[in-house]
Amino acid sequence: MTQLVIHTGMPMTSAAVIRDQLAGWREPLERAGVELVAKDAPKAWDRAVRQVLGGEVPPPLRRVMRRTQQGEAPTVLLSAELAARALGSRPTVNALRALSRDSGLTTKVVLVVREQLDLLNALYCRRVMALETSIGFESFVTDALVSGRLELDHHFTALQDASGVELVAVPYSRLDHHLPAAAVLEAAGAAGGAAVTGADAAADVQAAADDRWLPGPVLLTATRLLHKRLTRLGAVRKRPAEELGAAVAMLRHRATDAAWNEVPFWGWSQDLAATAEQHYRSGNDSFAARVWAAPWPDVAPSRPQTRQDLASEPPAVVSDVMTMIHRAVDELTAGRAVAVTT
Repeated sequence: MTQLVIHTGMPMTSAAVIRDQLAGWREPLERAGVELVAKDAPKAWDRAVRQVLGGEVPPPLRRVMRRTQQGEAPTVLLSAELAARALGSRPTVNALRALSRDSGLTTKVVLVVREQLDLLNALYCRRVMALETSIGFESFVTDALVSGRLELDHHFTALQDASGVELVAVPYSRLDHHLPAAAVLEAAGAAGGAAVTGADAAADVQAAADDRWLPGPVLLTATRLLHKRLTRLGAVRKRPAEELGAAVAMLRHRATDAAWNEVPFWGWSQDLAATAEQHYRSGNDSFAARVWAAPWPDVAPSRPQTRQDLASEPPAVVSDVMTMIHRAVDELTAGRAVAVTT
């Protein structure tokens, strides 16, 4: 039988890096009996996953299945971060089960999971630096707790209960962050894993490092202030993403020159961290017991809080930050191309 493997993950679990590594290993994987049913463009991967989760068989998968009838038994691999949210829906899980049953597939979902305190801190940084939010960290955490979107046991109940679809969870902390795709292949039980672990991953090292990058508290505060200023001016929605990104790049460049990033942002106070850890503990333990028959593997991180008010910084730093914000705003609102050097 053909084995269908769908890799996905919680946010900030190197999904894009994993997909790019798999695409780069296409030829050695095919020689080892692992086929990628999508072209290398991210939209192609997402489209193929949407079709499968909707109960459709993409034409490339159909061709592989015909070869299975001729005696081959390859593994077919799909990868998309969007699948994690979709697989929280019971109708979606049922559609996947029906497709597997009707098509004679053995189906496995490889899900990369991440401890929530570390994830929320990283996710907040990413959203602030992308000018997607300027709310405070405490409000961001409160919204996340109320939404329940990171409660694994609740979100993946249907998938855990599904017969005919195997769920394999991989802790993010256990990934080799230079070769995260190798862990996905191993979790899938794919024979191609050994064929690629010796591959040249130099191009992937920087991508993996970028995926884990955290700004310093001064840079994060400066970017929040930039977002607020642009919002008041109505510039966030009116400006193309590349122009907004160039404005943030000005701040990032200055942060490197002025050492604003010596200490990464960690927004958790002891009290807030304790509240969140207690909120997630029971669900994490339940999820771990079902997928690993073992305790949840990761302890919630405990680090000194590095969130700072800009007013607590030396006057020269405050002046430098405000100068950079004014420069970015002036160039954006004047319609000029934003320079990325200072």
